Amino acid sequence: MDTPLIHDSGTVPVLLPPSSFESSHQTVDTWTALAQATGEILDLKERNLKLQLVCRERKNITISAGEEINAHVDLHQRQPSPVPSVAYSKPERTELWHYHDIISHQAADIVQLKEQLVQSVANYEKQVAQLEGQLLLKESHHAQQLVSLEERLKLMSEQYETEIAKLQSAKNKCEQDQTTAVHRWETQLESNEEQRLAVINQLKKQLEELQQKYVNMETELTDKIRENDALLEEQSRTISQLKTYLRENPKQSTEIWKRDLNNVKSRLEDTELERKKLASEVDSLNIRLKSLNDLMLLHEKEISKVRWREKVFELLVQLKCTELSHEEEKRHWTNEMSERELTKAQELAIMLDDKIKKDEVTIVQIVDYINSVQSGLSDVDSRHKQLIKMLSSYCQRLAFASSRIELLQVAMFVSLIMVCFRPFESQLKTELIRVTEERDTLAAQIKSDARMLENKVLAAKQQDKESACSAIQSQFTEQLAVMEQNLNDARREQTKTVIALRQMEREVSREKKRNAEHISTIEHHYQREVAKLEDRLLSADKDRNLLMATLRQEGLIGKHRSQQAPPVLMSSEMEAHRHQISQKTVLDDQETDEPLHAVIDDVRCLAKAVLEDSDDDLTENVMTTEHCHNDGMLTSDE
Repeated sequence: MDTPLIHDSGTVPVLLPPSSFESSHQTVDTWTALAQATGEILDLKERNLKLQLVCRERKNITISAGEEINAHVDLHQRQPSPVPSVAYSKPERTELWHYHDIISHQAADIVQLKEQLVQSVANYEKQVAQLEGQLLLKESHHAQQLVSLEERLKLMSEQYETEIAKLQSAKNKCEQDQTTAVHRWETQLESNEEQRLAVINQLKKQLEELQQKYVNMETELTDKIRENDALLEEQSRTISQLKTYLRENPKQSTEIWKRDLNNVKSRLEDTELERKKLASEVDSLNIRLKSLNDLMLLHEKEISKVRWREKVFELLVQLKCTELSHEEEKRHWTNEMSERELTKAQELAIMLDDKIKKDEVTIVQIVDYINSVQSGLSDVDSRHKQLIKMLSSYCQRLAFASSRIELLQVAMFVSLIMVCFRPFESQLKTELIRVTEERDTLAAQIKSDARMLENKVLAAKQQDKESACSAIQSQFTEQLAVMEQNLNDARREQTKTVIALRQMEREVSREKKRNAEHISTIEHHYQREVAKLEDRLLSADKDRNLLMATLRQEGLIGKHRSQQAPPVLMSSEMEAHRHQISQKTVLDDQETDEPLHAVIDDVRCLAKAVLEDSDDDLTENVMTTEHCHNDGMLTSDE
């Protein structure tokens, strides 16, 4: 059964009191209690609805609100409310059962609401306990996270500070290195500039010398050309004269030519006859030479059966060959060293030329950049000057305008004084105020424009300076990098050259040692052989003296001379040579005890005579001596 509702002036629905349905004969106390209970129930329902809405929206109901609701319900149940003095109408008896049903329904609703309230409060407490536990866990977790984060922050701050200190020190070091490098490169650039200027001066001097030489050569060539032209003219004249002479006397020229031919033929015949005579004489001389050679060989065989003279000659030839080979090796070595030095000097000259070219290119670029910067600065200065001129003109205009305004003010004041009683005084005042305000605004605007222009000019100058500085810095950094690379390359090349020179010095020292050892061994070998030869010479000298003594004692020398054939006709040279040999034999007969140096002189004279007589024998001897020299070298190396 639904309870009847009545809407008041407000929007909240209100239950009709039970007094409207009661009869007039009932007591006042019961009806007042019922009215109170129904009002409280309605209030509780409204509060319950509000609480449900709040729980649905927020789900965070405080405990005090639930306690207040329970307290209100208990109070309404336990304490009877005071009976208000309200006059109710008395309904009929037939409707009492209806009111009892309504009250029972309302009581059952109240009990259900209480149970629901208790359950909701218990659920709320459980949820609150769970949420508090979760909050505690989260707070502990957050506290741990905060501690760890604080520690991390401390570590990061310490690391950051250390890194900042390191970076600051590195920055300072880099700045110092850059400053030192800049100073060093500036000094190097200055030195390079001085070297370049010196080289340029040298080249200029060389160019002047070459130009002077060229001028001298031109003058000499012009003189030679003139002389040649003069000679050509003279020859052409002589040719023309000869042509004219031949044209005039052709018969005489043919006769002369025939005579010349006859003379030449006769001369040729005479020369052929002379040639035949000379050939016959040469044949006879060859025969005589062969016979003399045979006689010399026989004589040498008789004099000394041991071939010590040939050995001495071979040794002398070997010595000469070794000296020549040593000189050739020295020349070859000196030529190689000079060629290497020349190549190195040429490479260094090429490198210096390349560096000079690069420096010239960089200098040209720097000069172009400086010119561009100077042009930009000159443009900025010209703009600044133009702006200053404009400002001065504006200031002059302002001064003129202010003077005119002052004049106008004076005139306006005079006119105001003169027309003080006129009705237009107020208008003039307003106009004057307006004019002064306009003047002030114009002056302020001009001042602000001037300040803005000055600020813009300063900013443009600063920007230009910064851009120029940054560009110069970047260019110098690039140049520094390039120069560092070139310096590293030069150092590498220097180290390579130093290593190569050291290796060459070591090789040269080794070769010198080897050559010295080889020369010492050869000298020892030759000294030994010379000693042996001296011993042999002494023994041969003794044998010769003994033989000569025995021959003299037995008288065989006279017999040999008497048995000799008559002398063969020889030329003057052969006779002189034979005379020398006979003198030597006479001296040998006279002096039995001859010194060693005289024998060596005789050997040398014989060697010269043999060289003059037969070239073929000499070549064969040279070949044999070279072979012997090679054998001796091999033995010494072993």
